[in-house]
Amino acid sequence: MQPEFSLPAEIFIGKHSRRILKTGPPFRSVLAHFKAHTTFPNKPMNPQAPGYYAGNLVLRGSGTYTDWNGRSYKLGPGSFFQRLPERIHQTWYDPKSNYAEFFIWLDPNTAGALLDLELLLPIAVMDVGVNQLICESAMRLLNEIAHPESELPGSSLLLHILHFIQDLYTRGRQRRRADFWTRIVMDACTTIANDIAGRQQLEQIAELQKVAYPTFRKNFKRIVGMSPGEYRIRARLNQACAMLMEKPVKQVAAELGYASPFTFSTQFRAFIGSSPQQFQMRAKSETGTGSHNRNLTKG
Repeated sequence: MQPEFSLPAEIFIGKHSRRILKTGPPFRSVLAHFKAHTTFPNKPMNPQAPGYYAGNLVLRGSGTYTDWNGRSYKLGPGSFFQRLPERIHQTWYDPKSNYAEFFIWLDPNTAGALLDLELLLPIAVMDVGVNQLICESAMRLLNEIAHPESELPGSSLLLHILHFIQDLYTRGRQRRRADFWTRIVMDACTTIANDIAGRQQLEQIAELQKVAYPTFRKNFKRIVGMSPGEYRIRARLNQACAMLMEKPVKQVAAELGYASPFTFSTQFRAFIGSSPQQFQMRAKSETGTGSHNRNLTKG
């Protein structure tokens, strides 16, 4: 979910378009609507099995959607939820949340054909995000539906509707992948921090997450701003700085898993800018444990 953004009040005034694509059997039509709900029941709507398709993009507010498998999802700005023909669902909108949405409606014949072709996907809810560009795209689609057949044939209109919905699917997949890698990388950061001596190989950390190391490394660097190896070095040296306040250099190097104090000192100087001994002396001086402060105490 994402924070709400400003929606002009006029977007909900008369923003309703419908187009008859074909009369007679099978009857086909499409509908698009910006809708701001002002009143709600205090309990979920009764379970329904609609004979139509509806794709609803939440613009603001919150609620809950229960799909045909009985799974419930929290709704908020950026949620895109679908009602599929002949599949039971249940919806509840928070009456205090100033709920508003944009939705697309398709007749059951059109929706059924598109589902059979897998141009519509039987996904209950996706987090697709919402911003000004999406609202403008929705407004363009709504205006296109209002055009007469002579200006925009029904077949072309359906392509535009599908393009809009497919774009929402793509956004949802991209956001889901981003969330996936954020979780993977944050878990890896915790693992690295808890293994400060570096006894576990970085490749093993990726393997535990069931991802390939090259892809893991690429996404780690994208999210954190440095490679996993550099992150481990910096985490280890941050710990070293704290340990040097109380322990000798040789002991710190051993506890942090360095092969020798020389290896530790070389890496410490490269990243911190001074040797461990210099850092230790300066830190003790600044915290009042140096000789100058001891002389003041004696005085």
